[in-house]
Amino acid sequence: MPDREPRPVQPRQPPDELARAGLRELALLLHGRALSSAELTAATLARIGREDPHLNAFTAIHEEVAMRAAAVADRRLARERADAPALCGIPVALKDVIAASGLPLTGSSRVLSGNVARRDSAVWAQLAGQGAVLVGHTQTHELAVGSITPQTANPWNPRVAAGGSSGGGAVALAARLVSAALGTDTGGSVRNPAAMNGVSALRPSFARISRRGVLPLARALDQVGPMARSIEDVATLFAAVAADGWALAADPLRACSDAAVRDRPLDALGAGPGPRASGRPLAGIRIGLPTDTWLGAVAPGIGVVWTRFTGELAALGARLVSVTPPSQRGTGPRPIGELLVLAELLEHHRRWWPSRAQDYLPSTRALLESAAGLRIGSQQTRRTRREARMLRAAYRVLFDRHRLDALALPTLSCEPPPRPSPQAAEMPAVGASLRSPLSVAGTPVAAVPAGRSPATGLPVGMQIATRPLTDSLALRIAAVYQRAHPYHALEPATW
Repeated sequence: MPDREPRPVQPRQPPDELARAGLRELALLLHGRALSSAELTAATLARIGREDPHLNAFTAIHEEVAMRAAAVADRRLARERADAPALCGIPVALKDVIAASGLPLTGSSRVLSGNVARRDSAVWAQLAGQGAVLVGHTQTHELAVGSITPQTANPWNPRVAAGGSSGGGAVALAARLVSAALGTDTGGSVRNPAAMNGVSALRPSFARISRRGVLPLARALDQVGPMARSIEDVATLFAAVAADGWALAADPLRACSDAAVRDRPLDALGAGPGPRASGRPLAGIRIGLPTDTWLGAVAPGIGVVWTRFTGELAALGARLVSVTPPSQRGTGPRPIGELLVLAELLEHHRRWWPSRAQDYLPSTRALLESAAGLRIGSQQTRRTRREARMLRAAYRVLFDRHRLDALALPTLSCEPPPRPSPQAAEMPAVGASLRSPLSVAGTPVAAVPAGRSPATGLPVGMQIATRPLTDSLALRIAAVYQRAHPYHALEPATW
């Protein structure tokens, strides 16, 4: 078990020591002028330059751009001091589907080789406006199509998969190359790699973060997802980019604007004094746990961690309720979430498919061929979207019937598979049955590390989902858990 208090970081420390600091620690150093953004950015770039050749987490490293931005941030910090935004001067990474003007945007694909973004994405415009420093773009499964990032090594074990499609961001966090990253999540693409790499992430409620300037996979499900090592740092990043006016606050876990959360007393989730905070901070919180039917055949090592995780929630005071989920199968041949993706996949690739089929990786090409073979017409698409609305309604009924505040379930049912070759004709299966339905339901989902599998020694992640538009509740429940059980502080031995 790691120490529960974060490791103190002194200014002017070597790059490796600064790399272990979280966003809050770095912000304190920067705002207190004990560390400059130029020093921090140079240390970050030095570590990336030394370690990334072994990992390949980045598609591009923007050294000159980053150092110029750091100099601007230092002038702003000197001028505004405590009034500067929390992320001012902080190095961040973007998944290679999120545009930054004048920089390459390739989706880790030959299809977009040489492509340069003409304008900023909305999320990067928000971060840049707050003084964040972009150090690079991170690897994705080609054009975010799959659940593995085969070109990127998992720092816990380079022979196993790093997850995806936001695998590069998760690896950069786990290896302490950056403290904050933005990915995207369609059917689990920030939660899956977060679980495999032992970091934290959020799939936000639909439309809470703008997708303008982000390469699409399936607009019906795509979301930008903040990623960091701790869930509190995820909340800080979310507060910086949420599109509905969330303000950066001293405690971003409390900076919530939706009525569903305001109407419910949340004192039980605070970190302040009192018996609940000191011993049972989740007292009064009802959390639904999936039946064995929902969980399916969970790998034994993950099952051990799951059992311990639910016991830890109960020890924190949560009331655990067994629930049976709505069916994710509609009238089509595949689960609703998968059909939604396949229905839009060819539409977004029609500029290149099939005329440039040879430029796709074999596994992506096979998926596009499969989508074309299904011949999903407009009638099937309309029916699938209608069934998705029905599934969302069924989840609302589930929350109402059991008076739930949250659902909890594992992120993965299987251990991370062996890392495949990027040229493999087929990627290993990483079942989405525990992630995709939550994407269709529109629930915010906080993903947290919950320890390591006794079978493999690799990280295991869990999901905490709440009602749509109650993102802060998911974050705060996850933060309460993580304060008591800081598995996110565990590091890969090599790094």
